[in-house]
Amino acid sequence: MSRSSFRPLRRFLTTGGLAFGLALACLLASVAVAVALPSGGWQRQGSGTTAYLTGVSFSDAAYGWAVGGPGIIVSTSDGGLLWQPRTSGFGDELYGVAFANADDGWAVGGDASGVILGTANGGDTWLAQASVAGGWIGAVTAVDATHAWAIGNGGSPSRVFVMATSDGSTWTEHDLAGVPGLVDVDFASTSDGWAVSYDGTIVATADGGDSWHAQASGTQAVLRSVCFTDSDHGWAAGWTGGGLWGCQAVLLATSDGGDHWAQRCVGAKQSRFDDVLFRDDLHGWALGTFAGVPNAVAATDDGGATWHLQAVAGVSLSALGSADADHAWAVGDVGEILATANGGESSDVTPPVSTVSGAGSGWRRSWTLTLSARDEAGGSGVVMRQYSVGHEYQWQRGARIRLTSSGDHRFDGTHTVFYRAVDAAGNIEATRSVKIRVDTRCPVTRAARSVNVASGGVARVPYTVHDRAPCAGWARATLTLVAGRPNGDEKVVRTIRLGRVSTDRKHTAVFRCGLAPGLYLCDIGAVDAAGNQGGGNATWLWVH
Repeated sequence: MSRSSFRPLRRFLTTGGLAFGLALACLLASVAVAVALPSGGWQRQGSGTTAYLTGVSFSDAAYGWAVGGPGIIVSTSDGGLLWQPRTSGFGDELYGVAFANADDGWAVGGDASGVILGTANGGDTWLAQASVAGGWIGAVTAVDATHAWAIGNGGSPSRVFVMATSDGSTWTEHDLAGVPGLVDVDFASTSDGWAVSYDGTIVATADGGDSWHAQASGTQAVLRSVCFTDSDHGWAAGWTGGGLWGCQAVLLATSDGGDHWAQRCVGAKQSRFDDVLFRDDLHGWALGTFAGVPNAVAATDDGGATWHLQAVAGVSLSALGSADADHAWAVGDVGEILATANGGESSDVTPPVSTVSGAGSGWRRSWTLTLSARDEAGGSGVVMRQYSVGHEYQWQRGARIRLTSSGDHRFDGTHTVFYRAVDAAGNIEATRSVKIRVDTRCPVTRAARSVNVASGGVARVPYTVHDRAPCAGWARATLTLVAGRPNGDEKVVRTIRLGRVSTDRKHTAVFRCGLAPGLYLCDIGAVDAAGNQGGGNATWLWVH
């Protein structure tokens, strides 16, 4: 079977970031030039477009098609060495494409109005075969030149539907009442098919799509992809949870056509499956976020129980396609196309090495850390630098990290910054860490109400410097004597550096007073270890 879809879940929810406990593999992501990884692995192919590619389908190792928006179709006849634009005649987003052979294929999409485009000449010309006013069509699959299916949502009245053709051009709509929204569809034969929803729903048909029934998935996870290699063996993939770091990858598997579904694997936090594609009962690929690394291609050789990364892009990846166990493609943002001709494995097994600058052992109001990374000579190159503050699973991408506390001082304290680098062959550096200390509260001084001293005598001014934890526990204090009354003709007559003193302990400033008799304002200020400057109540010094 052939199927491809972008499955635009933005209509249902906002997706977040994730992580999955596997070993990885990665690829660079810019536009255009094809770059080969050492000794196999995945290669970047120049698509000739900067559009977001959302679907890809290959009929064999040579002939392939990718679609995106708005109305973008590109094709190749040499396995992707050269991709050429095709005219779709459609101006809206295209989300999926499926080809049964080198000639017969379909592309689907549409936001304001869903459409099914068909071609019988390899994509030289495309004709609109069906449309849904006010709805959209997000996925398509085919088993031969006459049998294909597409799923959609919306329209007027709003509904969830499967569209089917048995002659390659005439489509019949089948509404699915009670299903909140379909995301992906796949067929193993002209009769046996399955579709999945974003609430864990799995529906199946045994009569080519004329009737559908629910299967017990045992989950309420977002199911974003479904794939069957025959009428018995299939997988449904997605994630559970939400938020930037709260997602966990979920993979269900069946060996009896969906009569029984079981969880094949569940990822750690910050993980998710966006697409899965199996070539047989054991071997397959997946797109998603794994071990906190986004935009990744992972592979399995045990039916999905364990995964290891093969490629990572610098941009979002949306869909997988393959021709056989060796030849596969992944497409995504800014025209990104990754391809492999050896199943995706690379000879580069050495992770990069990263360093951090700007760190230190003291306290500061804010920190700016810079991450640098290098790969071994002849390696695949660094594709991603990542860091996580306080938690080793909340990975973010970036090379500069600015850490400071907001006005409520909630970030004050000691924090561990984890960091690592990932290279283009999917090797993840062992996690490194550095500690930083943030203090944004100003110290407050308290002094005796007044002090009397004879001119030329020794003055003793009791004081305390208060600094709320977390802090270094010390500050540098300064005593300033001002002649004149407040808001009047004031003049600083002496400044005495009291040095480093412990906070929240009583101290006495001792100095010989050589001032002329009179009234002086005695002000004690303090600067803590982080550079926060504070003061407090001033006291009067009577010199007689």
